[in-house]
Amino acid sequence: MSTIARGMRCILLLAIAAFSPFSCVAAAESGAITGLPKQLHSCNLIPEPNCGTWAWDGQHYQCRWENGAVGTMTVKRFGADGVLIERRDTTGKFAGLVGTYTGTWNGKKIVDGKLTRILKNGTLVYGWIASLE
Repeated sequence: MSTIARGMRCILLLAIAAFSPFSCVAAAESGAITGLPKQLHSCNLIPEPNCGTWAWDGQHYQCRWENGAVGTMTVKRFGADGVLIERRDTTGKFAGLVGTYTGTWNGKKIVDGKLTRILKNGTLVYGWIASLE
């Protein structure tokens, strides 16, 4: 596919995602993810918000938070009909943490975000937000 054709396809996919009630259904394992933001700014709304940047590497979001946490996010679903992202921290301050992020993408930000995270000391559930930078 030519560079122009790929560019036109991307523009079309972004237009569909922005103006359609349909979602970008993501399947990272199959490489079928399209239309995801290249970068997101996210904040976990624990008693003191902890924010970080998510950078898309083509298969996952690689994340670094202000508190020293480092995570890999696997997108399972991402769109107006729902967001489902699995988190796994293998290094950093919270190595061993796993979590599930849910919410809804409105084309510019996550709304109704909920994070369920599991670490050695138990399970916590709290809000989260994310938006384009």
